[in-house]
Amino acid sequence: PNVATVQALVIMSASEAAFTRDARGWLYSGMAVRLSADLGLHLDLNDQYRSGMLSQRDMDVRRTTFWGVFIHDNMWSLYVGRPWGISIRDISVSRPLKELDAVRRKLWKPYPINNGQSTVPPEGLLDPLEACTDANITLCEFMRRINRTLYSGRKIGIDELAKFLSTTQKEFSLWMDNLSPELRVDLSNTDRTYIPHVLQLQ
Repeated sequence: PNVATVQALVIMSASEAAFTRDARGWLYSGMAVRLSADLGLHLDLNDQYRSGMLSQRDMDVRRTTFWGVFIHDNMWSLYVGRPWGISIRDISVSRPLKELDAVRRKLWKPYPINNGQSTVPPEGLLDPLEACTDANITLCEFMRRINRTLYSGRKIGIDELAKFLSTTQKEFSLWMDNLSPELRVDLSNTDRTYIPHVLQLQ
């Protein structure tokens, strides 16, 4: 098994979810989490990078794959109301670096390429992948608190629940207000085209 195996398991999990086969999708997601931990994708391996054991590309692929698995697992956990597969305390790999988006200027294009009318320019749309992933990770932290509060089986009083809901709503609003401009969606602007993972944030 290698990093590509982890990526394939996440894709298989998402495909099962699309066909409403939740049990199988949840199991594939769990397999991806376990295998990512087995490969140490959640660990900070800067020492191995400095010694030449891992290249910069290796580091980027491992980090991107792990956070993709992390987000996918947390979304599944909230959806089915079950515990997540990896604890935040065990994670030492760095979070996505939002500053890299401006350096890399990565572009997104639809696949397959639409040969008909399209609002996506031929060169593609600017893809703020690092910033989008980082924003998703913060959402996952909210998801964990929601999951722990509502689905743990613990009885919770109405006053405590009301306080939790109020606090959570304020945190979500603050998160939305602090999104960088490239992650914001203006529903009143019908001329602008957004990439899928930016829309997914909203």
